[in-house]
Amino acid sequence: MGHSAYTREVSECIPTDRAMKLLKSVIFTFLGPGILIAAIPYLILHSGAALVIEIGVVRYVGLIVLIAGAGIACWCMWAFIAIGRGMPTSVNPPVELVAQGLYRYERNPMYSGVLLIIFGEALYYASPALLAYGVLAWLILHVFVVTYEEPSLRRRFGAAYDRYVQSIPRWIPHLGS
Repeated sequence: MGHSAYTREVSECIPTDRAMKLLKSVIFTFLGPGILIAAIPYLILHSGAALVIEIGVVRYVGLIVLIAGAGIACWCMWAFIAIGRGMPTSVNPPVELVAQGLYRYERNPMYSGVLLIIFGEALYYASPALLAYGVLAWLILHVFVVTYEEPSLRRRFGAAYDRYVQSIPRWIPHLGS
């Protein structure tokens, strides 16, 4: 095998820039929420310090809330890919402003879905520690949204984002037209 054939063969094995961007996007898209909704709650529940209170069948409401949150978060991830033509990460951000579907009612439905998962876990496991974690997670997300994400979206999408902000609330969904 000649040098150029070897070089061509090796270069075919190296992922393209687009493939690496996609891989990073998938990893970041699932790693962040995975840590928030699985790893940290697991550590809290298995820390030995987690208090559990008996709430009976009410805990199964938590399962419904958790499933609803997972559905919301998954739809939002799909919307970023299909509508925004990107991923919900800074590695491969959307090129189109996603203002359709659930984003017509609230500016942060993906985060709300993740928070519903955490609050659903808190109810299902009857864990005040998970409930406190959910409140802390919301506070951290709120600060992130206000100080980083919104200014970044304003720079990327300009007047379209300003109009969106004026008509759609940040956290509490409006159910009007």
